[in-house]
Amino acid sequence: MRDLMKHNPDFTVHDIKLLKVGRHFRLSPSSKLIVGRDEKENDKLLALAEERDLHIRSVSVPGPIGIGRGCFSDAHLNVAARILARYSDIPPDRHLEVEYRRTTEKNESHITVTAIKEEDLFALRI
Repeated sequence: MRDLMKHNPDFTVHDIKLLKVGRHFRLSPSSKLIVGRDEKENDKLLALAEERDLHIRSVSVPGPIGIGRGCFSDAHLNVAARILARYSDIPPDRHLEVEYRRTTEKNESHITVTAIKEEDLFALRI
C-alpha cells in the first residue's frame, strides 16, 4: 500500500483490488508490473486490467500473465519480459518469446529474452 500511495496518490479502489493479486515489481517511479502466480491469478489479473495496461505473456511455454501499469519504455518492457521468463516453465539459460500488447490493441508485438537473475529481481520486488 505504501508503494501505491507513494507512486500513485490518486489511486482508486480498483488499484487496491489489484494489490491483492500476484507478485508486484516496481520497474521505475512510473511503471509497475504485476505477475500472476497461477492460472487463477492470471484470470484475476486479466479481469482487473484497464484500457491503458500492458498485457504480457509467454508465447511458447506455459507461464504467468503479466500486467504492466504506467509508462513502459523499451527498457522497462525488456525487464518485464525477463521477469515473466523467470516465472515461466523454461530453464534459466534458455530464450523465451514473449508477446505484449495494450489492452485496447488487437495486434501483439514480440520480444525474445532470457530470465532475469535473482539478485536483479530482488531489487525490483515490492
